[in-house]
Amino acid sequence: MILAENPGRSNVDPLWIGPQHRDKEPSSSLIMTSSTALLFCAALLCFLVCSCVGTTPPAVARKPCEYNEIKRCNQQFKQVFLDAKNPGGRNIPIAWKRVYCRALQTFMNCLEQSLASCVGGDWLQNYSFVVLEHGVMDKKCGVCPRHDYSNLERVMHATNKSDYVGFDVCPSCAKGVHRRCVRRFLHKMAADSNICHDVQEFISCYKEEGNPKRSCATTKIIRNFSTLCTKLGEKMLQEDKTHPGLMC
Repeated sequence: MILAENPGRSNVDPLWIGPQHRDKEPSSSLIMTSSTALLFCAALLCFLVCSCVGTTPPAVARKPCEYNEIKRCNQQFKQVFLDAKNPGGRNIPIAWKRVYCRALQTFMNCLEQSLASCVGGDWLQNYSFVVLEHGVMDKKCGVCPRHDYSNLERVMHATNKSDYVGFDVCPSCAKGVHRRCVRRFLHKMAADSNICHDVQEFISCYKEEGNPKRSCATTKIIRNFSTLCTKLGEKMLQEDKTHPGLMC
């Protein structure tokens, strides 16, 4: 008995299909092209994701009020000296030191008000911290014993800063250092009315006194304040080159 062939099925064993009947395999060039395309798509997707969620946030722009407030307080500081009579000569009289103390107190009072009206600016914060530290040195080292910076200290949360000189004592050698640097500042001011040159003289004095070879350089208060003058103090002077009229 012969079984009838099923017209809908092929009698050819699929395991024995000849090369002429098999589906053609994709060429190696096509495989390579597909792989390259997949890699490119993956790389592009990775780039887009990183661009959206992995970018570095832009630097915080300085607020216009910071520039205005720093300039305003600098002008008030300078005006105290301009209103006083130039002592002249080599010896700085006691009255001129009082002018210096009044100028620093005016500066601190002005910055205290500025921090209340121009909130959140790092530039103004750093600037105010330098002036506050200067006022603290004046008081602790006996140059301006009547300085009052308690409000500025509170507004700035200065006591939360580990390098705040308000925690340090001012021994006799440190008192001598600070008085010498203030004297150099005043002598420079008597000869040169450019406040930036005068401040640079003060900073240079502290950089010299902070030299490890100096006898008082190991004192904590001198070491901390000298570091502050070198870092933030110098930066303050550089800002005037970027923003002419800010200080000088």
